Amino acid sequence: MSSTILVRSIPWILWLQQFSPGLDWPMGAITQLGEATGILLLISLLYWGLDRPLAVRMTLLFVLSLAVNTLAKELLGQPRPFELDPRVLRLDSASGGGLPSGHTQAAVVTWGLLALTHRRRWVMALCGALLLLVPLSRLYLGMHFPTDLLGGYLLGALLLWGWWRWEPAATRWLGERPRLTQLALTVLLPAALLLALGRADRRALLGACLLVGAGLGYHLLWPPARQNSAGTLLQRLLRWLVGLGSTVPLALLALSLPIGPLPVALLLMLVGVWTTVGAPWLFVRLGLASGRPLARRRAVRPRGGGRHDRHSGF
Repeated sequence: MSSTILVRSIPWILWLQQFSPGLDWPMGAITQLGEATGILLLISLLYWGLDRPLAVRMTLLFVLSLAVNTLAKELLGQPRPFELDPRVLRLDSASGGGLPSGHTQAAVVTWGLLALTHRRRWVMALCGALLLLVPLSRLYLGMHFPTDLLGGYLLGALLLWGWWRWEPAATRWLGERPRLTQLALTVLLPAALLLALGRADRRALLGACLLVGAGLGYHLLWPPARQNSAGTLLQRLLRWLVGLGSTVPLALLALSLPIGPLPVALLLMLVGVWTTVGAPWLFVRLGLASGRPLARRRAVRPRGGGRHDRHSGF
């Protein structure tokens, strides 16, 4: 992209940063809702407390978006504002190029999918606000040019549109495939994307291990047709807190043990299994959910599987 366009947008970023440090904390908090940490918190809340099928679909779409964004950044190699102009404050950390904005793209596919699936006014209003505020926070923090945000919007919208249009048919097709094919496509393929594009990025490698474990646990041990997300608001909230309280320490323990990379990878896969099977089992034992979370999977084919199946309330 022409450096002239980038240079001309610098004054917009500098104007936003005149409010630093007053807005550093709010903008830093908002930007978390467009990166892996915030999105994983959303997915865990959905999976453990609100809408398990949506959580699974959102995970797969987020992984796909992450892989596409990583590849696009490598191909385009555009600098970030603080690299082009020393007057721009670097108020956050980031790796890779700036175009397209990963936070913007992630916000579009995750919060956009939530808005499309649960079309309540307050949900759509919240998601709409985040689709504006997350990209704005990236400008304020000096991480992106306006053109980076535009690229993130366009690429994210394209992915979301394609997912919304073809995912029901793909899900029905996958449900008719042999078990080995289902495992390869629902677990190993997303993990392979992270491994290939992450290269030496340790976070991507660790994320791939968690993804494999979570996918195996969900696919082999938990009946995919069961939502088991009913309960009072307090029960749903407690499930989320108990889930985080049990999963996060396990992950930190696995990462802190003085062992080799292969044992760490295996332990993280077990942590992934815990998130999809162990934690829901614990919810039942604590009286926070009903059902038999360790029941063997039965061959249940969805009725229709069309777009109307996606619209379920919290």
